Amino acid sequence: MGLINKIASVAIVAMFMLCQGAAAESKMEKSHTAGAGGLELSPELKDLLTLEMQSIQTGMIDILGAIPAGDWDKVAETADKIAKSFIMKQKLSPEQFKELATSLPLEFRKLDNRFHTQAAMLSHVARERHVDLVNFYFYKMTESCVECHSGYATSKFPKLKTGGMDHGKHDDHHKP
Repeated sequence: MGLINKIASVAIVAMFMLCQGAAAESKMEKSHTAGAGGLELSPELKDLLTLEMQSIQTGMIDILGAIPAGDWDKVAETADKIAKSFIMKQKLSPEQFKELATSLPLEFRKLDNRFHTQAAMLSHVARERHVDLVNFYFYKMTESCVECHSGYATSKFPKLKTGGMDHGKHDDHHKP
């Protein structure tokens, strides 16, 4: 494995561990209402969104184990399942669909769409056995999770509140 692949793998594992800690904290919280983004949904839709997030988390964990094992079929199949779990495409009643269309901010829908597009790309590159791109798209999916949780679920993930992360300041602590 090349140096870049090793660095990418270490970065992916580190980001995953960060997300796992935040996910563990979220399980202790009973409220399904997001924080800073103010997503206000009915209890049924909150439960649906929670189930989707739990399914995605399980899939991400499965992918994380499959990548270093070289199990490209599992990566592709799992990423494809994540790509197709897009909440707006699930079977919803007309009332629930209307609620989602009017309750979810445009930026949230864009983030969600981008995430599921990244999952579809991960599935594609895994089928093609492009290891560097598999690592890249898994990283991009994780990055999308963090971005969405930072903007729309800070009550569940308080460590991701704006100002809680040093975006673009990595080199600051390396200066003499």
